[in-house]
Amino acid sequence: MQLLKSDSSHKRASKFGDFELIPDGGWEISGAFVDHGSQLLVVGVRCTDKSKWSHDGSATFIPARQYVIDVKIPKLLSGEDLDNYFSYGPIETYSSDGRYKLITTRRRGGDNNVEKIVEELIDIGSGEIVSSSEGLAFTEARRENLLECIAREKSEEARRQRELDSKLTLDQFIERELPKLKDGMPILNYHNKKNTFRLVFSGGRFELQVGGRLPHNYENWPKIKYRSYMRFNCIDEFWDFLTRDEKWFQNYSSFHGRADDELKSEIISAYILKYTNLVRTAKEFTYDEYEGIHGWDGGLDVYHELKPSEYRQVCSNCRAIVDYQPRYPKYICEKCRKLITDANGRKLTFHNAYFMGYGCQGYYADAEPDETYDSNICYINRIEYFALEGHFGGIVIQKYENKDRPLTADGEISGVGK
Repeated sequence: MQLLKSDSSHKRASKFGDFELIPDGGWEISGAFVDHGSQLLVVGVRCTDKSKWSHDGSATFIPARQYVIDVKIPKLLSGEDLDNYFSYGPIETYSSDGRYKLITTRRRGGDNNVEKIVEELIDIGSGEIVSSSEGLAFTEARRENLLECIAREKSEEARRQRELDSKLTLDQFIERELPKLKDGMPILNYHNKKNTFRLVFSGGRFELQVGGRLPHNYENWPKIKYRSYMRFNCIDEFWDFLTRDEKWFQNYSSFHGRADDELKSEIISAYILKYTNLVRTAKEFTYDEYEGIHGWDGGLDVYHELKPSEYRQVCSNCRAIVDYQPRYPKYICEKCRKLITDANGRKLTFHNAYFMGYGCQGYYADAEPDETYDSNICYINRIEYFALEGHFGGIVIQKYENKDRPLTADGEISGVGK
């Protein structure tokens, strides 16, 4: 590429300055930017001769080069010129706490003139390389080095921990919300096939009222006529009454009132979660039963206020506590994933089939080279499970339930977690 300056006989100008850039024959300018650190102009060119392009079946590779210009002079800089702008030896910097050493080396460009920055972050105490990276030396935006990256990650981790520490337990949430109750305040609306029910804070106690069948048109919900049915000294007494029916989460459904009948307190959310936690963890449940559980949980609007550990779920094999994943009510823990086999007892493993984290492919764990297992059904102690692609990537393994209503195409339970 040539850089042509203005002279007395020919005035030259471009968007880059008082000069013109002329690519070599068969090349064209593909882009340009000002390097953040040096303020040098970086110009990219690419080959226009398609006979020099290469293909690998899924992508086309076009030859490209990079040129660096000091627009103040102006001058097209050679490799030797760049020695006056940059150091190409290793540079050591240290974290403020003296724990880490960063070694940064600038590497010259090859045939395409693209220079690189190579970094190694070393733990001074152990001498081990904590992290390494290689990236473009010339960048339009400021480049974050590994020391800055680890400092940012620690800061973000500390912020997340502060947010987590500020969240409430169920007991703390109830303690905060109880004083907010006002006389006549509706707390819970629910119904079965025949009646509607409303729990109201009244006279320092909790009154359960009963009405007729829930109207199909929700505009008529505020018009329901209720009469007093029972009174309780506390909400726990009410839940003891409700949960005498072991299938309460299927035989009753909560609903939200409208207009002046809207619930003004969130305290009931903590009690709903307290008792759906018990259902999820106490014993095995069917997917149909889980839809009832999820129907009660689905109305909760306090997830952002409670510690994640307040939502309880167990591994469907060993019953150990696992992270709450309502989309996958019967998934197994990491320890139990190591136990899955085919029908003959050979160990299996499942992975996403594609680089971007989707698809589900099984493999025999003991086979080299890889031997595929072309089914998503697997077993633990002769109990059937199935593997599926996770909603956000990864693999989920859930207990299989042979039932008339099949799972949806992606393995999720109809109506749950959507």
